[in-house]
Amino acid sequence: MKHLISTRIKFDDDTLLMKYLEVSKKFFLPSILSQTNKNFILCVIANRQHHTLIDNIINEMCETLKKEKPSLVFLNDASTTYLNYILKENINIQTRHDCDDWMCDTYVDQIQKIFFKNVDKYKSFVIHGQPYKYDITEDKKYKMTYRYDGSNTSMFVSICQKNVTFSYLH
Repeated sequence: MKHLISTRIKFDDDTLLMKYLEVSKKFFLPSILSQTNKNFILCVIANRQHHTLIDNIINEMCETLKKEKPSLVFLNDASTTYLNYILKENINIQTRHDCDDWMCDTYVDQIQKIFFKNVDKYKSFVIHGQPYKYDITEDKKYKMTYRYDGSNTSMFVSICQKNVTFSYLH
């Protein structure tokens, strides 16, 4: 089983990129680096000219937090390149996660447990994350009342396939 967690950090405006990277350093990166289950590949979709910058930030975060660097792949787009990677590498779980969002330290583990529980029941299936809203100005967490399902996809979604035949696009 291969699990890819994809995040887009693709901005043409360098000022906006830097703002998102600052938020990523506070929330996304510490949470992805703190996963209890390290069996995943982190896929960063970014402009080629930003790959080294983002890789250096990830390296700094690993050193600062004393965390192991995850398997990492950079892609330039979320279309053909992404699809080809999914098919070539036989990625069974594709998880989409925004670069400015936090995840609990058992996020990957929970997704993979659901995958293994269902992989022999279905040809393919979707796991919808049910997020909490975190207000950084008030330092408060709120449970979202809206629930995601097959007719309305969560922004925290994992597509699962026993035999890899397709990809979702960002």
